[in-house]
Order: sequence, then C-alpha cells, then structure tokens
Amino acid sequence: MKLIPMYNWIYVSSEAENIANRCKKGGYSRKPVVIFGDFGKRVIINGRGIIVNVLNDKMVFRITRNTHRALGEPNLYEFCEKMSKVIRGWLDDKSGKVN
Repeated sequence: MKLIPMYNWIYVSSEAENIANRCKKGGYSRKPVVIFGDFGKRVIINGRGIIVNVLNDKMVFRITRNTHRALGEPNLYEFCEKMSKVIRGWLDDKSGKVN
C-alpha cells in the first residue's frame, strides 16, 4: 500500500486546518466550488466534512457548513484555490514510498 497523504482523512483534515488559518474570513455557500485545470487523474479525496472530486480537467470541492465554521469560516474560493495547489502536489508525487 502506498503512503499517499490524500487517502488519509486525518492528514487531509489537518492540512485543511493549516490552510484555513492562512485565509481571510468569508461566507459559506452550499454550491460546490469548481477549480479548472489539467489534473490528469480521477480521485476522490475526503476529510472531516470535506469531499474533493478530482476529475481529469477540474476539481470539485464540497464543504459542510459545520466544517466551514470549525475551520474558522475561511473564504471558500481562496481556501479551495490553496487546497488545490496542495492536492496537485500530492497527485504529482513520484516518490514511490510503500509500506
């Protein structure tokens, strides 16, 4: 089994907290936030109250209201943009670490 952080929901949740601390305050929206880009893989990443669907050409973020409050109410668009950069790094990881 590969040691890939995107499959560990605890790591994803802690990374989301770190990113939210660096974002401005903002409102909540039920609508998913879509980030377009060439990701080249299809992956579903989840954390506590966060679901990210990575498709070949876009990334769709869904965040619950309670999680948005728990993260300190960050600006959703800024948060998703920064989180997408972290996830892109995880997808491009070529380290090949295994258990």
